Amino acid sequence: MMTELYKLDVKALVGQHYFTLKASREDLEENYPHKVDLIENLASAEKDVLNIKHALRMSFDELENSNRRNYDLELINLKLQTRLNELELINKSLMKRVEL
Repeated sequence: MMTELYKLDVKALVGQHYFTLKASREDLEENYPHKVDLIENLASAEKDVLNIKHALRMSFDELENSNRRNYDLELINLKLQTRLNELELINKSLMKRVEL
């Protein structure tokens, strides 16, 4: 649960930074169009944060898929272990019969 809250917090934080940069760039373009270097720097930073946002989304999705696959494999392992225990009991019983 804590992991989910952390992921939501990170997503919100990155989104907030993206929109702050975007709003600042748009404000500069509207009110100070002559500050080209600053506008370009903000546009570049905005693009970088957007790339980070997409990379985080892909990473979180991959983590979720891995967690799901891990759960599925643990369930298969548990079923196999249960079946192994059952077969060991059957084998033990059969070996006792053979010894008689």
